[in-house]
Amino acid sequence: SHIGQSIHIRGRIYHKESSDDKKAIYIYLRDDTGLLTVLFEAENFQKILKLPLETFIAITGKIQLNKKPSLTKYLIIGSSFDLLSPPSDDIEELRKVLSSIRFLYIRRPEIKTLLTIKRYIRKYAVNFLENQGFQPVETPIITSFTQINRHAMKVSTNRENDISEQDKFLIQKSQFYLEALAGTFGKVYSLTPAFRADHRESDLMLAEFWLLEVEEIFSTTKEKMDLLEALIKYISRNLLENNLEDLKNLLTYRALSKIEDSNLKIHTLNMG
Repeated sequence: SHIGQSIHIRGRIYHKESSDDKKAIYIYLRDDTGLLTVLFEAENFQKILKLPLETFIAITGKIQLNKKPSLTKYLIIGSSFDLLSPPSDDIEELRKVLSSIRFLYIRRPEIKTLLTIKRYIRKYAVNFLENQGFQPVETPIITSFTQINRHAMKVSTNRENDISEQDKFLIQKSQFYLEALAGTFGKVYSLTPAFRADHRESDLMLAEFWLLEVEEIFSTTKEKMDLLEALIKYISRNLLENNLEDLKNLLTYRALSKIEDSNLKIHTLNMG
């Protein structure tokens, strides 16, 4: 309904680049709702290229449908902009500080979208298991039980009086408890934190994560495999039916990240 109208928007600079012919400047502005592409004439708006990423600005311009909707559906032809927060000298290259300034990292649209998708995966998994008659149970996080061939994280108060005479560890998985509880309820599941202190051979190994575990008494290996296959199908089907826009947005933001990774000039903030 706003196509062709002049609008006023606010957001943070997520990404910026010049067109191939150097006649236009593209700014990708983000807020909690997503991204918008803003086009400025390079002749009149060179100053905006010198603004650091994450600068909070207000932009006025006319909105139209984007002819290249692979990144954003709408395009704003910018006519003016105002700074709402001063540029930060601390953020010189966003790519280099993401690992140390975590609040910037989680602002990235792909991270937000991933967390949203993760929320629904969790919701659909729980719905499926409870529809199948599985009882949710809570298992201990701190335990004296450790698994064979696993290096557990030991819990200590760093005081003379420890929490007990027996060594305590962070839970590695809940299977030990689920097997016992399955004898009571027949079908149980847990979704709990898990902690591993294994030797890390790559950055893909996690020291902590959330683990979904299922235990069903008297079930065969084939029945377990059928249950797992049905769970994956249920989650996938619901994501495609209810969260297709989130999945498409994730591909869009991933594509934008690849553009950034292939062109370091986008990350370099030329303040001169």
